[in-house]
Amino acid sequence: MLAVNVAVGLALLLALEGAVRLLRPDIAAAGTDAALLLDRAFVDADGETTGLRPGAVGEANGVPVRVDGAGFHLYAGNAAVPDSAGAWLWLGDSVLFGVGVAQDSTVAGRLAARQDTARVLNPAVLGWGTADYRRRLDAALAAGLRPDRVTLLWCLNDADPARPAGAGDVPRPEDVRRRGKMWLNVHSRLYRFAKDLALDRPARYFAHDGALYEPLAVSASARPEAPVDRALAPLWALVDTLGARGIPLDVAVAPYEPQLRPGGSRAPQAALVARLRARGVPTLDLFDAFAQAAGDDPAALYLWSDGIHFSARGHAVAAEAVARWRPER
Repeated sequence: MLAVNVAVGLALLLALEGAVRLLRPDIAAAGTDAALLLDRAFVDADGETTGLRPGAVGEANGVPVRVDGAGFHLYAGNAAVPDSAGAWLWLGDSVLFGVGVAQDSTVAGRLAARQDTARVLNPAVLGWGTADYRRRLDAALAAGLRPDRVTLLWCLNDADPARPAGAGDVPRPEDVRRRGKMWLNVHSRLYRFAKDLALDRPARYFAHDGALYEPLAVSASARPEAPVDRALAPLWALVDTLGARGIPLDVAVAPYEPQLRPGGSRAPQAALVARLRARGVPTLDLFDAFAQAAGDDPAALYLWSDGIHFSARGHAVAAEAVARWRPER
């Protein structure tokens, strides 16, 4: 009887797994192929940064990803750009990487296809923070790249300085529970469906990341150093580096899905945009473009139960807003 019950239970789980995969194809596999990444690609006295492995081919959230020979995402639109054209360098984290979305459908891929005056260069890697942006820019400049424009796609979690990966990020063999959860996240759509129905993860992420910006409302001289101050320090170094070379920098700030719900707050963007503009950095708040496109279904602009990473539709909204924007220099 025990064997029969186990068999019936497994059959039921497999049937439910199949039903979720059939009815909710938007619930994609989680995870990024390690073959796409190169450890310690960029190193300086302050730390190290993982980069894209030149020439790599792999998948991120089940979607193919290709890297060119220089360590940038490979976009079809760049093939139509003449060799004499300039370069438009983008910096960002997993949102700019475009996990779960075809490369040419991401914001950078779409902008590469919209114009033929500049090659769109995107070195974004999951988990990057402002220190990684600065380190990657320094490496590009040292290699002789002189972009005509640099755009940073700021995600609200950039206010929390990225911590370096360590042994604690890899579960120990005896940590069966954590290893099991990681396996289910990658292989079971049913597990993700059930978990995401039970937890409003996007709201939890926004509650944490949005609170990081509250110190910006207080004068820096009147409060102790906050995480957002430590995250902004590499950005100011990046601003100075580009300013000394006469290379224009602008920033686009991405919203989270819970902000687009009725009564959602845009306070983090307001605080950040004010600080950036005070430093002379042209800044585009994407909140209005997303709010207009969201209608009654803001979740459609993001991956399933994610609230941070754009869907293909969200990337299209961001690309259109950036294309229409004329930064004031």
